[in-house]
Amino acid sequence: MAVNISGFGLPTLKGVTDIPSLVELGIKPLFDWIIGFSVVVAVVLIIMAGYNFITSMGEPEKIQKAQKGVTAAIIGLVVVFLARLIVLFILEIVGGK
Repeated sequence: MAVNISGFGLPTLKGVTDIPSLVELGIKPLFDWIIGFSVVVAVVLIIMAGYNFITSMGEPEKIQKAQKGVTAAIIGLVVVFLARLIVLFILEIVGGK
């Protein structure tokens, strides 16, 4: 069942007339961009933590800070990917595919 959204007076993307096409042309590309950006940020954080670990010169505080940075970046990646799975699951239900 396709719902026509063109009559609501909302700004629309070119070629979007119903919810499945809105999901396919508007929402999924946005989420893909957000996921890609999050991965880049996490990689940068891991590199920075690695640099901090290398330059810690054995100081326990700096080593602990670097380990916390790597842990936080990995946890952040897991959260982002789990959120992506949940959102895509919901979009599949709403999009009717």
